Amino acid sequence: MKKIRHNIFKIAERFSAAYFAFTMATGIVSIAAYLMGMNQIAWLLFQLNKAAFILLLLLLLSRLIYFPLRLVREITAPDRGPAAFTVVAGTCLLGSQFIILSRDYTMGSLHWIAGSILWFFLIYAFFFRVIVQQDKPAIVDVLDGGWLIYVVGTQSISVLGSLVAVQFISSYESLFIVPLVMYLLGSMLYIVIIVLLFYRLVFLPISDKNITPVYWINMGAGAITTLSGATLLQHSDLSPLLHEIVPFLKGMTLFYWAFTTWWIPLLLLVTAWRFSYERFRITYNVQYWSMVFPLGMYAVCTFHLGNILGIPILSNIASIFFYFSIVTWGITFLGMSKQIVSIFSQRG
Repeated sequence: MKKIRHNIFKIAERFSAAYFAFTMATGIVSIAAYLMGMNQIAWLLFQLNKAAFILLLLLLLSRLIYFPLRLVREITAPDRGPAAFTVVAGTCLLGSQFIILSRDYTMGSLHWIAGSILWFFLIYAFFFRVIVQQDKPAIVDVLDGGWLIYVVGTQSISVLGSLVAVQFISSYESLFIVPLVMYLLGSMLYIVIIVLLFYRLVFLPISDKNITPVYWINMGAGAITTLSGATLLQHSDLSPLLHEIVPFLKGMTLFYWAFTTWWIPLLLLVTAWRFSYERFRITYNVQYWSMVFPLGMYAVCTFHLGNILGIPILSNIASIFFYFSIVTWGITFLGMSKQIVSIFSQRG
């Protein structure tokens, strides 16, 4: 018993909430597979995601029990705090899986409530701490694409909120106001943060070590903002408020999709530069799930946008990016599995 408690203690000490990026990536690739008609793959990833989420949640609770002060410092630190927000996005994406794949609105609603509570505490704890901190770090030391996780988490609440609202719309006609407000808030956060990131990338020194996979969230955050707008448009007939602002939602959704698409070639070029010209060594890191998630999210948002706007070619683009996402997911999963086996082999 002592040995088991000691092992849990050591694992909890090293555990980072950033590992919930796995549930984000797996959740969205599962949903993309479902949209492409690959139900068996979607269901398999759904079951895997449920198991992974429970495991990660237990590890997070263990860290909260054994290292509460260290966890608080981590979620409010300018360089590590944004990664903790993957808990919000992972929770909501799993909730979306419950509704889309199994029509389980009870579990979907519970995940939405849990995600919303976590969103409130984590986002205000982080920004309050960063604002009142007197010894502020330089922008080049802390700002990267990971900050856009706050956009991803906010929009994931909007998307899941829209799915949940459908079930209760007969009793609560104004329920769509919550996902709409979260969509608008997430849209504004994206504009604010992406401007800072663009400035950091273009006008401040950069190296291969700085261009980490988290910069793919530049695209992923725009993609989930597109999906959030598309989901509101999909259900606009259920809400008089949404129906009145359909032209606005269409324009904003297309705007974010266009900017998201613009990022893709640039991110591919920068990634190729990092691994070929700079010869950066490729080894597994949890940050690589930050590449898988945007690819899957782009496939899903493009699929929905194509259906809403009646543009068939977008469905073809969505299919291409789905295959990119599933291949990238498989490669990253193999790297993660190899690292886990290596760690346990060394302990044995």
